[in-house]
Amino acid sequence: MLSISRRVIKFVKLALVLLLIISIIIVSTNYSETANDAVAYYRTSVQEYVDTYILPDKENNKSDDEALEDIELDFENIEKGNDDEFEHDMFADQENPTENEQIKSVSEFFHHMFKTIINYSPTLKNSKTYKESCLLNGDIGTRPDNYKDWYKLTKDNLGDCLEISDDELAHLRDKHAEFVLALTGMDLQELTTAKELSEDNSINSYYKNDGIVIVGGDKYTLLAFLSIKTLREFNTTLPIEVFIPNGESYDRKFCNDLLPQYNAKCIYLSDILSEETIEQNQFQGYQYKSLAIVTSSFANVLLLDADNFAITNLDDIFESKVFKDNGLVLWPDFWRRTTTPKYYDIAGINYNPSNRVRNSIDDVSPTEIYNNRENDLDNIPFHDFEGTLPDMSTESGQLLINKNKHLKTIVLSLYYNFNGPNWYYSIFSQRAAGEGDKETFIAAAHYLELPFYQIRTGPGVDGYFKKEDNNDYRGVGILQHNFIQDNARYEKAVEDYKDKKFGPFTEEQVSSFTLDTFYSHYFESKSTKEVDVMFIHANYPKFDPVSLYKSKDFMYNGDHFRSYNNLKRINNFDLELCVWGTLKEFVCSNRIYFPYLNHALDDDEEEYAKMCKYISDRADHMEATHKEALSSD
Repeated sequence: MLSISRRVIKFVKLALVLLLIISIIIVSTNYSETANDAVAYYRTSVQEYVDTYILPDKENNKSDDEALEDIELDFENIEKGNDDEFEHDMFADQENPTENEQIKSVSEFFHHMFKTIINYSPTLKNSKTYKESCLLNGDIGTRPDNYKDWYKLTKDNLGDCLEISDDELAHLRDKHAEFVLALTGMDLQELTTAKELSEDNSINSYYKNDGIVIVGGDKYTLLAFLSIKTLREFNTTLPIEVFIPNGESYDRKFCNDLLPQYNAKCIYLSDILSEETIEQNQFQGYQYKSLAIVTSSFANVLLLDADNFAITNLDDIFESKVFKDNGLVLWPDFWRRTTTPKYYDIAGINYNPSNRVRNSIDDVSPTEIYNNRENDLDNIPFHDFEGTLPDMSTESGQLLINKNKHLKTIVLSLYYNFNGPNWYYSIFSQRAAGEGDKETFIAAAHYLELPFYQIRTGPGVDGYFKKEDNNDYRGVGILQHNFIQDNARYEKAVEDYKDKKFGPFTEEQVSSFTLDTFYSHYFESKSTKEVDVMFIHANYPKFDPVSLYKSKDFMYNGDHFRSYNNLKRINNFDLELCVWGTLKEFVCSNRIYFPYLNHALDDDEEEYAKMCKYISDRADHMEATHKEALSSD
């Protein structure tokens, strides 16, 4: 599946096996000179292979000898007769005294890792231009009224959008392969598997326990606090770390005085990276999320966007079977996948355009149930074929990950995110809604053939009909569902198909079978309870009091109104009552924790008072309408 990098690894493994045989013969016959000749021969062979397939950039990267440093380590083991070092895998545990002496602390380890990312990042820039013939002129969903647009998702049509020249494609392919090869020598598992604990900053003991990580900084620090308050409202006791990207000094009182009251603390990029490394790299935006995972001290992590609210107790999520089996859980976006087929050429991933293995999220039903009416493989969406990334696209406002099992996924996703703004964000999404870090984790896990679970239950929406136009609905929050309940539905589908070719469906249903037939039966059945909502991603607009006050959002003719109107669907939780009450207390009554608000209002006390009037009025409105909202359908 990993064509270029796998060829390298397979070649090295073959060389090592042959050398083992030679070494055994030589030891028994005492011909040491012949052994040295064999080692020299295979060194030369590997050098020639890298020259042929990896094609290093002489001006911007290491010399050929330096690029082979990690591979040569194995030849040294052979010469020394260390038989237990022969097996060599891309991220395998390795004994590497030289490397371990150089990487003695967390900061040094990550400095080395980021240096590797930088060394093998593309030097060319993406123009992000799209062909005029590109058919991706809007996002494409999975509902029956979207079926007519699925032809836009074929290999030919997806490949006819983002412009990547042959030279750019070769450059990206070479850099990707070089990066994966370079990681072979990095003792990644030392970070999580060493049994002996040493100093607090040692990589041997850095990741441990379970917890939640949220990205803060500027307005996101306040949003993170609103999310934390909701977590504690539902009695979630997991510890929380708030990642402050740039070490903003005005967050110190929040970090030192307020957060400890909620079993939470701030973490900083400077905890794992030197100032020199931070200054050399202009981290921003979506890149912060993968950096937050790396910086966090937890081994099992729930990554939450600052504008995301968990509306159920989460204390047992890491004990669930689906998480333990996979170590990575991803939630879906509304749209089907639009990744360009060129990504598979860049990463060296093999796919089979002759073997359809699913229909969007349905990888349970036999494909002939669909193919009997869709025999032309050229018209089937590209990501329904073997070897491709599965649907749906990802909504990354929440993500569960085990760093022991998926540390290599995290490192490769860091590479994708580091090069995301220039290349990989557009490669993965091609102008789709939410283009950013959202596909980097699933792409990394897929490349590395590591397990993950994608939730099948589609996201929901809460919002309101606009007062000025009752036919115009405005969604304000994405509802994401309970992954444990969702997995139980999926496992039920798998079980149903074990003994019956077409599962529980009648001949009449099979004769007109669609994706909606499958989805409605297992995930939207009227005879069973809906999968519970677990998260409300309140992303548009966010609960930022400054922007809401300035826009006078959620007001009509001078009166406030509710934006969330289906409280029964969100576990009878009055999110707005909780949020605006918290803002009234910690923004207006007690102003000491969020000085960013003063900066946002240019230290204008009159404006601050007006903002607090808006906040207070909204909080009072939520209190006055709470009972009515709970009883409303």
